[in-house]
Amino acid sequence: MANDNPTQAAKLTIDESGLLKSPQESNSLLYDVMDGFAHSVHSHIDGAKQAFGAKIEATPHTAENGANQVGHVLGEASLFVGTAIVFKKLPLASEIAEGKIAAVAGGALMGFTTPLAENQGGAERLSNTALGAGTMAMLEFAPKLMDQIPAIAKLPETGLGRSFLSYGLSSGMAGFANTEGQALLKTGQSASLSDLAIGTATWMALGTAGKQVANSLESMQAAKAAAKAAYLPENAEWQFKNVTNINAADLAAGEKLAPGNYRVTFISEGAQRKANIYLSDGAVAAEQPAPLVTHLHGLNPNGQAEEILSELNYFKLADQDGAVVAMLQGRDGLKGFGTFQSFHDTNFGYAKPAADVAPYSDQIAFGDMVNFIRDHVPNANTDNMAVSGFSLGGKMANRIAATRPDVGVVASIHGTMDKFDEDLLNMSMNKHPVDGIFVLGTRDKVLPIDGGKSIFTLGLENNQLSRPLRQAEFWGESNGNPSALTTDNSAYTRRDWHSVDGSNRISEFTVKDGAHAIDGAPPRSNFIQWLMGAPKPANYFDARQKTWDFMLNSLKKQQAAGAEASTAKAS
Repeated sequence: MANDNPTQAAKLTIDESGLLKSPQESNSLLYDVMDGFAHSVHSHIDGAKQAFGAKIEATPHTAENGANQVGHVLGEASLFVGTAIVFKKLPLASEIAEGKIAAVAGGALMGFTTPLAENQGGAERLSNTALGAGTMAMLEFAPKLMDQIPAIAKLPETGLGRSFLSYGLSSGMAGFANTEGQALLKTGQSASLSDLAIGTATWMALGTAGKQVANSLESMQAAKAAAKAAYLPENAEWQFKNVTNINAADLAAGEKLAPGNYRVTFISEGAQRKANIYLSDGAVAAEQPAPLVTHLHGLNPNGQAEEILSELNYFKLADQDGAVVAMLQGRDGLKGFGTFQSFHDTNFGYAKPAADVAPYSDQIAFGDMVNFIRDHVPNANTDNMAVSGFSLGGKMANRIAATRPDVGVVASIHGTMDKFDEDLLNMSMNKHPVDGIFVLGTRDKVLPIDGGKSIFTLGLENNQLSRPLRQAEFWGESNGNPSALTTDNSAYTRRDWHSVDGSNRISEFTVKDGAHAIDGAPPRSNFIQWLMGAPKPANYFDARQKTWDFMLNSLKKQQAAGAEASTAKAS
């Protein structure tokens, strides 16, 4: 049957060396470049075999066209650059002349593995080795010499012009020398003008582009380092205070804790649980009951839940406002995609206990933590507190806010609500009006604001029922007002619900381009952070300060209203 598709590529064949061979009819520039690149790499593999006594059929590379020659030169240049990077990372290599000597040694290896023709011997191999070392020396030392030229030195260090005139021209000279040298050593004749032009231009373009990429990577690393440095203890206005381990069983009934940062171990439903409790100086010394803010973390590797405390910045804020902060830790060993530390919520379908673990309730453990605070931190206002949470912790915060009469404020950062939550909340015997603040992000890859599955929750039970936007809507309706006032600015879209009598308020902030991270917190340099997305800087949107201010203002307002009501009742 005739081929009536004129654009269909001809079939590819395999040559004797096992490489793809381009048919003469092929008009694929990409194929020709890749073919030339492959021949370049394969030639050095053959050269290495030959150097150790193996017989090979070494013939000079004959390009079929300009694209094929560009690919061959690009492969040669890439091997030089890659070898330099590897050799510079060898032990002690970077300490000698900034790794340049090691790179030159790598260039010598590249020359050493250049295949010899049948009539060539040790002298030619030595010459190839010297050519490789000289080529790499030009790549390593020439840019610094070029930078000594006043006209080049005046240009911006990270600009394209500086990259071209220092690294681009240096690489071009190295490419010219390498192309001419290889031609002389392999054939005894000078390279053609077209080969010299292709060799010089390709090396020049690769050198310029490589320097620009390096500049971008350095800028990104510098920005990350600066962001992290701002949060180092020696640079921070407030230092994360040392943690004191205490066992609840070792304290006498009613024994008061002094101001400090505690990791408390207690028993709940017969199992050991942990909580972090922070008592500010102002909270202990205050004459009035101190605000109590609780938090529920999200999914973490086992034992790493405490890291979120430094990200939240709540302890520093507690110092400023004379508050108490408490965070319940999830149990280790929950099963999902791996083993981790989080909260067991069977309706959500993610965190599941191990088979040998008896059923338990994180809501009961939360209550046991509050009982410990009531007994040992009597100045904390456990009668009307705030509960906040991140991710799955935000989901649990909604449940606790609805089912406990002593919670007056809920805050959820990148949390969600499913229909099972809503059914439970609607049936709660302790359902009552609360104030609430909810932070979402338009680019949340873990719990997308429009619900549904994500790369993290794909295939997990009931995840299609995730509804982050429903959180604020539910509480607005629960407080008696289903209608929201929407406002918009460059950083976020905001929705607000106010109860009919004005006593309760719900606020939702959807951060534009916001990822599944605590905005305002320092970015983490790890794979999970990269996968989920980095937090927005504090000057764009600070979820920590925003949620804290909302919770403290609501607690103080509710406490003042309660005191006023008590006075009126007494009179």
